[in-house]
Amino acid sequence: FATINTGASWSSSATGMKLGQGSQVEVMIDGKILQLQGSNPKSYWYSTDNGVTWQTKNLNAFLFKLIRIDAGTMLLTSVNSNLVSTDGINWSTIANPGSVSVFEDIYVFSANDIYGVATDGTIWESINKGTTWTQISTTVPLTGFQPINVTRDNDGIFYLFGSNSKFW
Repeated sequence: FATINTGASWSSSATGMKLGQGSQVEVMIDGKILQLQGSNPKSYWYSTDNGVTWQTKNLNAFLFKLIRIDAGTMLLTSVNSNLVSTDGINWSTIANPGSVSVFEDIYVFSANDIYGVATDGTIWESINKGTTWTQISTTVPLTGFQPINVTRDNDGIFYLFGSNSKFW
């Protein structure tokens, strides 16, 4: 469905996308809409005309999360790498740091203030839109911890709430 009048009315279009398979949608500054759909797909959908028509783009990599870094930069998490794009169509592959297979979650506080939690429980910081990452030392082991929500206070202290109702 698409709207051109801030939700007063909606129209549908035949897209081939399937309802109920989970999706993440982001809109870029140029109006391009990106949608990641399904369980670890290798492609995503995009529209350049406000959702009237849709095309697929195959990246030949399992895709996990679609994340907006800033109004003009998107990041897709994948196995052993992330993909970064400034136009939503052409992607650069950036290898994950160290032993990180997949970033379970990535939290963007600003374009140059990004934190990733890896599936092995390590926490990483990027100050350049996800191009490079530095591991952050933690005071408690986070192995097996899967974050649900992360926030940071004004003093730079992080608070994580996650699996098994744990709070760090």
